[in-house]
Amino acid sequence: LQITENPCRNLSKCPQVVNKPGLHGGRIVILTLHPPTYEIFTMLSRVALVSAGRLMFTGRRRDMLPYFALVQYPCPAYKNPSDYYLDLVTLDDLSAEAMLESSQRIEQLAETFRRHQEPLSDPGPPIALPYKIKRANCFSQMIALLM
Repeated sequence: LQITENPCRNLSKCPQVVNKPGLHGGRIVILTLHPPTYEIFTMLSRVALVSAGRLMFTGRRRDMLPYFALVQYPCPAYKNPSDYYLDLVTLDDLSAEAMLESSQRIEQLAETFRRHQEPLSDPGPPIALPYKIKRANCFSQMIALLM
């Protein structure tokens, strides 16, 4: 498990971070991006869009646009989907009217997503996992911290 906050501050390193072999080697890598460029957005396999501590969408990146189109928020042509949907779920504090409108939209999107989520299935009885735990060596940990 690797958790990286905003690795794209240095934009020259961002594609290297997103395309790391760890992303495709059965490892879990969690990135927070503020907001990703279209190029970086297309490299992601799964997306979680969160606002005010509530999920607006979570799932495969390729399912994000069809989902929002289904709930009447299609992404306009020639618009970066990550920019558009981040703006859509961000509280607008420019005026009281804008804040009220955006907070109602965020609440509506959160409730809509909650209703669209499939219920968790019963995982069945617990199983014993193998004890073999791999740990990153000191060098790998240092490289991850420096990114």
